[in-house]
Amino acid sequence: ENAAGFFEQALLADTGNAEAMNDLGVLCHRLGEMDLAREFLVRALAVAPESAEALSNLARLPAQA
Repeated sequence: ENAAGFFEQALLADTGNAEAMNDLGVLCHRLGEMDLAREFLVRALAVAPESAEALSNLARLPAQA
């Protein structure tokens, strides 16, 4: 929960912070929130399409049903 708050604050300060979006996506994935994880990772890639890390993290998510 503290990590989520930190990343959310980073996004409030800079709405285009792809690294914070990626990190929130990873955190949501670890918490089992797959839809939310996917949303954050897709947003990270929209801001930084060259982000291999966000692309790799998105690929690790289970396929949508």
